[in-house]
Amino acid sequence: MASKRQQLFVHLFFLFSVLVSQATLRAIHDTSLTQRHEQWMARYGHSYRDAVEKEKRCKSFKASVECIDSFKTAENKPYRLSVNEFADLTNEEFKASHTGASLRESHCRLPLSGGWTVSAVDAVEGITKIKTGKLFTLSVQEIVDCNSSGNPGCDGGSTYEAFEFIKRHGLTTEANYHSGGKGTCNAKIEDEPVTKITGYENVPANSEEE
Repeated sequence: MASKRQQLFVHLFFLFSVLVSQATLRAIHDTSLTQRHEQWMARYGHSYRDAVEKEKRCKSFKASVECIDSFKTAENKPYRLSVNEFADLTNEEFKASHTGASLRESHCRLPLSGGWTVSAVDAVEGITKIKTGKLFTLSVQEIVDCNSSGNPGCDGGSTYEAFEFIKRHGLTTEANYHSGGKGTCNAKIEDEPVTKITGYENVPANSEEE
């Protein structure tokens, strides 16, 4: 009987030790993330109204970092993730504040297939804002007029062809290259881009947590 009690005591002690160790590791992990949040705030100049907001943003930051760290252990991902100035926002907050661009009017109107240009240009506007802090309204019409890769302009096309055009030539603003029907390319304006991309990736939809 005493032997069984001793075994039970040993098992309970071992279980308690494991639970304490896990709690200790979690506390150390949380402390490390809190320190990283403080460093992140200093780097990007972030401040909060009060302690309540700071705690809320710290939780969002920790969730973002844990997601990124988990992602880094995965293999065969076609893109990379890293902590940036938006790390204390939830996915919903980021989408609401940075992807609210409206579709603009042009001779190639949706739902006509000229939408392939609008989709590509909106994406490049967004990444330019994130990288430079400047929001340009870029010219859809420049791609419609100047893309010489066989893309049929308002009559159809591929978003990938639009990205290839922007990669090769860059893109000017809508103010510089106004909207209108498909016409002759203004080569002079085409040579004066305000932004350019170096590449692009095909990221599966709803793959943020994969």
